[in-house]
Amino acid sequence: MACKLREIEFELVLHRRIETTPLIRHIITTHLGGPLILLQPRKKYGTYSLGIALLLLGLVGVLVGFRNYLIRLLGLLAIVGGTHLVRISKVHASPFSPVTIESDADTGEKKLSRLLRIIGIALLPMMGFSGLCLYEDALHGYHQAWPLYLFYGVGLACAVVWPYLFATIFTKILR
Repeated sequence: MACKLREIEFELVLHRRIETTPLIRHIITTHLGGPLILLQPRKKYGTYSLGIALLLLGLVGVLVGFRNYLIRLLGLLAIVGGTHLVRISKVHASPFSPVTIESDADTGEKKLSRLLRIIGIALLPMMGFSGLCLYEDALHGYHQAWPLYLFYGVGLACAVVWPYLFATIFTKILR
């Protein structure tokens, strides 16, 4: 019985499906008679530093190469990669995180992720519509300013939401 509880605990902590609760800790220590050794998530400072460097390199690429499409694209890819590396480094994860058990109920992080996915998908037709408005204004000689502001606003919203979504998708794929 005690060995089975230890295996279940190790599997749950190892696969990060659950953080150990005080009740599980109490059951394991009373049945095994010893202290429970838990696995803490390892902080990766090298990955974090590389992620920050990629973010800065991407920012420089986007700002300096604003006239060259290839440099801007590489800068955006560097920003997405840097965001992913900072996210997986777990440098800012607290070792004393609140003890929770994942259940079918939505947590705050799941709600935020779902909301950002909906916003990211909704930005696709908005980007198409703003590009169409900008194109129509270009055909008529650029006499109005609002299509340009609409295009910039939607582009800024996409620049904020999409790298986060890509980083979360790639994090789930690479696990």
